[in-house]
Amino acid sequence: MRFWIQALVAIHALGLLSTSASSQQSPKRGGTLKFAVTAEPPNYDCHASQTFTTAHSIIPFYSYLVKFDASQGGKIAGDLATSWTISPDGLVYTFKLHEDVNFHDGSPLTSADVKATFERIANPQQGVISMRQSNLKDVAAIETPDKTTVVFRLRTVNV
Repeated sequence: MRFWIQALVAIHALGLLSTSASSQQSPKRGGTLKFAVTAEPPNYDCHASQTFTTAHSIIPFYSYLVKFDASQGGKIAGDLATSWTISPDGLVYTFKLHEDVNFHDGSPLTSADVKATFERIANPQQGVISMRQSNLKDVAAIETPDKTTVVFRLRTVNV
């Protein structure tokens, strides 16, 4: 998490440093942003790497269940999830997914895909290092009661 905060602060600082007469012009849409990265990513596996170079290469191609919405002051907003609930005891998180999300090949996203993704992070196959495995240590079970619902059952309350 600290990496993302540092990256956002750096991006924000760059925006503040770029104030000039040109900032008074109306924004122009389109074009190409070119920037140099002085390293190659070790791989393109978003679950096995958290390097700066990997993030820049692959983040535009992935979605999250929820995300921080900068336009709402960092409030948590749905990305793949249209809505979510947390049980009164804080041990069950239920997410409803958008029904119109497709992969690049046109196949629809289902709750089984979300479950498979989180299980891959929590229980990587032999020889694969999962950088985020410890983040899921409190997840006892992931259930998919239907194609658009995914339920995370926790061992203990997370705050």
